[in-house]
Amino acid sequence: MTGAPRDRSGGRGRVPVLVGAVEPFVRSDVTPAVVLAVRLLGEIGPDAAPAVPALRAFLDADERPVGHGTWRSVPEDDELCEAARTALWVIEGAAR
Repeated sequence: MTGAPRDRSGGRGRVPVLVGAVEPFVRSDVTPAVVLAVRLLGEIGPDAAPAVPALRAFLDADERPVGHGTWRSVPEDDELCEAARTALWVIEGAAR
């Protein structure tokens, strides 16, 4: 067997890093890397519960945190919101 040791924690060790990667973008220009981090939080599941406030902030923002003024702003916003909704459903739904 080669490569890095497998993470058997269910992703808990990655949650603080991913939350730290998304929180600064709650009110500013979201990048594709942020959307990826949101998706990864959803893949981790209930162990990603510390990310819930940031995920909710993406959805509750009065002004969308995606870049404005290009044709991509609407699809980028849709992609971010879908990723955040899915992550919240997985994180919170499994805990209920």
